[in-house]
This record gives sequence, structure tokens and C-alpha cells, in this order.
Amino acid sequence: MAQSFRVHDIFCTVRHAPPGYDPEGSQSHPRAPKPALGPIGPEHPLCFRPPARARRIAYEKRPVSFRLRLQLSLIAMLLIPMVSWADSPPVSDWKAFSPPDQSFRVNLPGEPKKTERSRWLPIGTVESTVYKVELPVNTFGLSMTDLPRLTFAFRSRDKIVETTADGFVEDAGATETGSSVQKLGGLKAKEVSYTIPASEKRPELRGVSRMLIDDKRLYIFYAEVEKTFPQEEIEAYFESVQFKPGKD
Repeated sequence: MAQSFRVHDIFCTVRHAPPGYDPEGSQSHPRAPKPALGPIGPEHPLCFRPPARARRIAYEKRPVSFRLRLQLSLIAMLLIPMVSWADSPPVSDWKAFSPPDQSFRVNLPGEPKKTERSRWLPIGTVESTVYKVELPVNTFGLSMTDLPRLTFAFRSRDKIVETTADGFVEDAGATETGSSVQKLGGLKAKEVSYTIPASEKRPELRGVSRMLIDDKRLYIFYAEVEKTFPQEEIEAYFESVQFKPGKD
């Protein structure tokens, strides 16, 4: 109430009587000069006094509680879209890995999980083995597929690798961004770069895969990482690949 009265007093102090008004009735002639009136007090009949409830609603300043400010801040943070992610730290623990047949060697950022697949085709049974290391966001993996001999009777090795690259990008739900000829284990390999769209669980990823056919085995080595992941780590991953000598 004290603050309401204060605002009310200020309002009534700055308000003046209308021209020609004579509160004492001392000026009888309508053209006689009227005495200048000063501020009107709060008890004067010309001073408008709004209802007490309206005054409290209009003029009282209620402090916002700390809990409410905290809740509003948290809501604002949730409404702001996440437009960037923290930079990916380099992998500090690379371990050498080789399959049971010792056909190759590669450095991986952890112990890979093994998955085996078998598919029958008119030209023969195709067996694939996948080794993959899944980090919180980034993934390093490889697959090796033993192709039936009849496969090479219908298509050249380069055509098989090209078709495999197209299917690999499509299966990942990605968009190809480039391709080139690189080396993998000292052998010529096809490199494919692609982008995987962001999802609710992870940001947008960039992928790089290198694939080739050594003897009758198709190899695919790939890395799918955040855009901020160090490029030198990806290069080191591919450069660590070493194949067991065999027929090309």
C-alpha cells in the first residue's frame, strides 16, 4: 500500500485544475483572472483515486523468484537449436588388429565387434565378415567379402569395386561428395567421400571409405566421424593397413 500511495501522490501532484475553475468561489465574474493553482493534494476532489485492487495490480513491483528465473533460463536453453558440437578429441589409444587368418593388419581405436553374414547368389555363396569399433559418435570399421570365382567372369574388378561403392553409400543413407584413386596397404584403391545426415542421437557425419579387391577378396575400410574430427587421424587409420602378400 505504501508504494500505491506514493504513485498516487505523484499522480495528484502533477495534475492541475482545469482553466476557469475556482475551488473557493472567490471569483464571481467569469472574465475575471483566475488565480493560478498549484498542485492538488491527494484529498482534493479532483484527484482521481483508482480502486485499491487496481492500484496494486498496476503499480506494485513484485520481485521474480530465483526458482522462476532458473526455470525460464532452462526453457530458453532447450528452445535454442544446437547448431554446433564440441570438437572431437583425437583418438589416443590405437590398437593393432588382425583377423584370425592374418590376412591384414590395421590400427583401430578399440576392440572391434565381429559380425558375419552369408548370402546365396546364383553365382555362389557370398560370405562377409565385418569388424567395427563404435565410439560415442564416431565409427571405424572394415569388411571383407570372399567373392565366388564366377563373379569375375561377368565383370571386371574395377567395375565390381565401382558398383560396390555406389551400393555402400546408398546403404548408409548418405550423399556422395567425391571419389578418387588412393592407396590402401600399398595397393590401388577407390576412395569415396560422403556425408551422413544428422539425427536425434548424433550430428552430421562425414564418411571416407577405401575399397579394393585383393585376389578374390573384396575389402572395404571406412571411417564415419564428426566434421571436426582430425583429418590426420583418418589418414593414419588408412595408412596403417597392411595386407598379407597374395595374388592380385
